[in-house]
Formats: sequence, structure tokens, C-alpha cells
Amino acid sequence: MRRVVFGFLALIFLSALAVGRVLATGVQAGPSPGATPAPTPVAAASPGTKLPQMVIVVTATRLPEPLGQVGTTTSVVGAPTMQAQQIRNALDALREVPGVQVVQGGSPGTLAEVFIRGAPPDQNLILLDGVPVNTSATSAFNLSQITTGNLEQIEVVRGAGGALYGSQAIGGVINLRMREGAGAPKFSLLSEGGNRASVNQVGTVDGADGKFAYAGALSYFSTTGFRPINDSSDDLSGALRLDYHLDENTTLRGFARYIRANVSLASFSVASGIPLNPNAHQRDEFMLFKGAIDRQFGDHVLVRLNAFYVRNDLRVNEMPFTGSPFAETDHIPDETRGGTLDTVYTWNPAFRTLVGFDFLDRWVHSQDDFVVALPPLARFLTVFNARRQEYAGYVEQEARLLDGHLIATAGFRADGNSDFGKEVSPAWSVAIPFNDYGLTLRGNYAEGFRAPTFNELFFPGFGNRDLTPELSSEY
Repeated sequence: MRRVVFGFLALIFLSALAVGRVLATGVQAGPSPGATPAPTPVAAASPGTKLPQMVIVVTATRLPEPLGQVGTTTSVVGAPTMQAQQIRNALDALREVPGVQVVQGGSPGTLAEVFIRGAPPDQNLILLDGVPVNTSATSAFNLSQITTGNLEQIEVVRGAGGALYGSQAIGGVINLRMREGAGAPKFSLLSEGGNRASVNQVGTVDGADGKFAYAGALSYFSTTGFRPINDSSDDLSGALRLDYHLDENTTLRGFARYIRANVSLASFSVASGIPLNPNAHQRDEFMLFKGAIDRQFGDHVLVRLNAFYVRNDLRVNEMPFTGSPFAETDHIPDETRGGTLDTVYTWNPAFRTLVGFDFLDRWVHSQDDFVVALPPLARFLTVFNARRQEYAGYVEQEARLLDGHLIATAGFRADGNSDFGKEVSPAWSVAIPFNDYGLTLRGNYAEGFRAPTFNELFFPGFGNRDLTPELSSEY
């Protein structure tokens, strides 16, 4: 902790020197906080010189940054890569990222989870357009039905992101971002088929009309799978983004996603010694709505406010069959409501401060009905409801020193939770870009935590209400 505090104080001191230097030389205020900072100028490149990457990322710092100037280890899979390789879903796109392992339990549509640097799925935060979608019951998220139809890019931060994102960001953060519509109206339609009655249909629309921009995608996929029985799946997925620029300083944004998927669970009874279950099925229904407003006040202050609602409804059904007298019905609706308020203050082109506040209201109803259909008949009903509120404040300071040859970032986040109390997560990072060679040296320290899931706290029979958060730190 002493090292963290020392690093943070050192950054503030160096940043203050930078501010003083800028003010003393009479440099005027730089671009608006909402604009991407201009990279360090690069001299005319000779043949064979590798230019710096100009991909812009926001997940690592919550501020627009060129990829080569981010202090934490970050990777991006962009729309051109996904289109060129005909990548249909987010899982296959994530397989492109170093340090990320994708594990799926069977045919398309079955549970798929991501491990970042070995961290299990419940220690990796999944964001859709900045909205956390990890379920409260298990702290994981099934990525198998997320398609790439209108994604602009997928950003992956490898390492703890707790100083900005709080719980579940121990292993890393994955943010899937939809693109903003632009230009003349465009429409595309993809239709393809293959073995095992596989069908994939994708329609996209994109464009802008004056102050109004729109982008959306609608897709349907189905297959009978590769096992001989009960291995089919299908999913219908839709996504929409709307942007309205009220004036040059104010933008309203709206995001919506809906997914309805049906999956046959051939491997449902493998643990009981039954290789193929002919009757188990799962239905998933997912929806997300987000509204946001960005407002620029003068040359220095940018305020961003958003509110969102997420619902993940899981249903599992199994009926008795020859060799298995068991019936099971599960129903787990999982909801998250929340909002974020960010303020970015740009002191000058070399010095930015981010201050923000998060609020989440989580609710879960878990019901498991298990029946033994042979004498003596028995029924086991397990039900619990859980709810909690999470609130957090965070501060991040960014400084560009030595004419942009050293980018330092430091901050901390204080989380409060109605179940376990409070946690503080500090972090700092340094990036030294060599733009002429496309090379960046990085170093960082971060702390993080994972709050206990509702299953770990309240599930009858094995839940423990006295659990405290998992803690993590890393260099």
C-alpha cells in the first residue's frame, strides 16, 4: 500500500510540474475533453518504418486513448478484422486475443465462458457498450449468443480493472462496443447455410440524417449440432443504437439489445453417468436498454450521464426418460438497474482528471424444482430471493509528460455494498511510447476485488452469508 500511495503522490507532483510548465510558457487550453488527445507528432516515415497504432480505446481508462499510449495491457479486435475473417459471434473474435481462453461446453449455443490470464469467468467483467452484464447469481455471463453484426470493436483489458470498474474486474475487462451510424443509409444482408441444417441470417442497417444517426443488426442462427440426439440450438438476436446530436456540445444516445435462444442440453446428465440426455432443454432471454447524454461545458468540462436496465432470464427443463427417473425445472430471472455519472476536466493538453460515480441495484429470484418420479416419490424445492445495492466513487488522473513521451495514470475507487461494506481499489500505470517504431513499454500496479455472488451467499444448503470479498493485487 505504501508503494501505491507513493506512486500516486509522485504522479500528482509530476503532473503539477507539467501544469506549471504549461502555464508558465503561456500555452493555451487544448482540445475539448470529449475529443481524442492528439498523439505525439511523428516525423515522415522512411520505408519500412512501422507507424504507431491509432486505434482508439476507452475501456482501459474510461477516456479515449490511442491504443499505443495505454499503460495497461489492452487488445482490440476491430470490425474490419471480424468482417474479413467472417467471424459470426463474439466468442470467435475473443479467440484472437492473447491471454484469453474461450471454453464452451458443447455445440453452438451451449454455455461459453472466458478465462483471462487464467482468471475464472466470475473474475472477469463483461460490458456491453459500457453496461455490466455479469449475472448476480453466479457473477459470470454466457457469451455464446452475442453476435458481431454491428460491433465497432471488442476491447479487452488484461489485468485488474478494479480501480475503475469495481467488483468482478480482477482478471480483466471485456467491452463490446456497437458502432455509431454515419454517412448515407446502408443495408446489408447475409444468408448462409451448412452441414447439420445450420442456417445463419444477418441483416444490418447503418446511416445518418442530419443530427440523427442510427445503426442496427438483426440475426438468426440455428443448427442441429453434432451429437446424434438433442443437440439443436437457435437464437434470435437484435441490436440497435441511436444517436442524436442536439448541438455541437450535446449528444443523446440510446442502446438496445434483445436475445432469445433455445438450446438442447445433450450433456446435462453426464455427471450422473448418462452420456446423452434426450430431454433437457434451456431457454435464455436477455434484454438491455441504455440511455445516455454527453454534454460539453466550455473547453474544459465534459459530463457524461447514463442509466441502464439489464434482464437475463434463464429457464431449464428436464423430463424423466428411460434410465433416469428425475425431472427438474429451473427458473432464474436476474435483473440489474443502474447508472453512471462521469465528469472529465481537461486542465490543458497534457493533464486530465476523471471523477465518477456508479450505482447498481441487483435482484435475483432463483427457483429449482427437483422431482424423483419413482417410489418413494420425492420433491425438493429450492427457492431464494436476493437484492442488494452497490455504489462507488472513483478518481483518475492522467498526465502526459516529456512532450508526450511518458503517459502516467493513477487513481482509486471506493466501493460500498449493502452486503459486505466497503472496499478501496487503487491503481497506477505508466506508458512510454516509441511512436517511430510502433513500440510501447508499459508498467502498472492494480488492486481489485470480487464481491460474493448471490448463490454463494444465499443458496439454501451451501450459501454462507458471512462471506467477504475476494481480494487481488498485481504488478
